[in-house]
Amino acid sequence: MSSKLRKSGVEALTLAASTAVAHAGVSFVGGAAIYSDKPIAANAVNTPSLTTLVAAVKATGLVDTLASPDPLTVFAPINFAFSQMPDGTVETLLKPENKGQLTKVLTADFISGDITTADLCSAVKENGGSYSFQTVSGGPVDRQTAGTCYHNHR
Repeated sequence: MSSKLRKSGVEALTLAASTAVAHAGVSFVGGAAIYSDKPIAANAVNTPSLTTLVAAVKATGLVDTLASPDPLTVFAPINFAFSQMPDGTVETLLKPENKGQLTKVLTADFISGDITTADLCSAVKENGGSYSFQTVSGGPVDRQTAGTCYHNHR
């Protein structure tokens, strides 16, 4: 299930909770401004392409984690990625009895620390085209380059 989400149009983006990450101060996701001086939660709720992710974060109780000033990087799946999952999957995961499973799926794309696109691309290049990060859920998440952008490699 999680790999289906990762293979189906996850926009490769990094949202950072601390102000140190975005050098220009503003980046854009799906046309919505992402401000480096705001926590991930505040940016995500104002981004139309992340409404499903926001609903999932609320269902798991991870809002405080994403509102924290502590450095955190999230490889955020956009609504399109969720729409590519089998019918009923998202609705099932959002049910209270599936909170644990949904938390594990979400935190598999959370990495402690500030990781910019430049950091990611540099790590990938220095390691032969791919790089594995340790996630908040405890497992690895692999990234590889594809031209000038990066995407999931699972």
